[in-house]
Amino acid sequence: MAMEVVTPAHVVLLASPGAGNFIPVAELARRIVTHRSGLFRATLVTYTNFSSANHASCLASLPPSLRLHHFSLGALRRCQRFTLPYMVLSSDNVRDPDGSVLYVCFGSGGTLSTKQTAELAAGLEASGQRFLWVVRFPRDTDSSASFFGSGRGDDPVSYLPDGFVERTNGIGLCVSCWVPQLEILNHRAVGGFLSHCGWNSTLEAVAAGVPTLAWSLYAEQRMNAVMLSQRVGLALRPMTNHGEINDEGVVISREEIASAVMELMVGDKGHAAREKARELREAAATAWAPDGPSRKAFEVVAGKWTKTARALR
Repeated sequence: MAMEVVTPAHVVLLASPGAGNFIPVAELARRIVTHRSGLFRATLVTYTNFSSANHASCLASLPPSLRLHHFSLGALRRCQRFTLPYMVLSSDNVRDPDGSVLYVCFGSGGTLSTKQTAELAAGLEASGQRFLWVVRFPRDTDSSASFFGSGRGDDPVSYLPDGFVERTNGIGLCVSCWVPQLEILNHRAVGGFLSHCGWNSTLEAVAAGVPTLAWSLYAEQRMNAVMLSQRVGLALRPMTNHGEINDEGVVISREEIASAVMELMVGDKGHAAREKARELREAAATAWAPDGPSRKAFEVVAGKWTKTARALR
């Protein structure tokens, strides 16, 4: 009797370019091919540059049967061009007037409740404004739940109200994938940012000169929202009829959302915030110019880090 030939299962492991991820992932790959010889074959994909001694030592210990694919960070950057939002924004068919699109995104981890997601959808539709919405799975327990994964295989867009996508076709785009936020905020068509007011998103909005509709969720975001609206003048921070916009248990109604969106995009307060955003964009560009104070301060810090790292070798 002929013996059955077992085809090894192929396991592909992607090591994050973040610090501390390559070595444990490489060790897992090594164990897969050495402890389960003949049952598995593995390919390790990484963007790590192997500049450190630890990375080089780890690389040398990998068995020959383990395939290694190394890509430069430039290749990772080029992958953005294949995402749906990037292709839409880069298309010659984008005819939205300058400053007419509201970009809606609550960051990598921000989530809304099921009811609030439905109200946001209805509010965007009622406003009549153009929008690009990065939709996350609704969560009724934790506003930062997307940081820990959804555990679902379906599409977040499927949780939107019935017919919403069809009714807003032509003025709205809903996506559930990662988006190139910097490119979006700097696109000529984008004129507003409905944001959770995370610090990175705040800096990106300032650098792009885009006014914000502040919808803080957790951590320091409420403080950022207050600063942007009351001190800086970059953001509108509407109060609901039931309390502050991020008070626990408060659901902002579709009417309140539609009113706030329209005020930001076409109202007098939104116009004032847009003028302030332009001023801040120019100030940010000046600060980061070769002789600017931010660039000089960053170079001083980078120089100290480099000097310390060399001394520790």
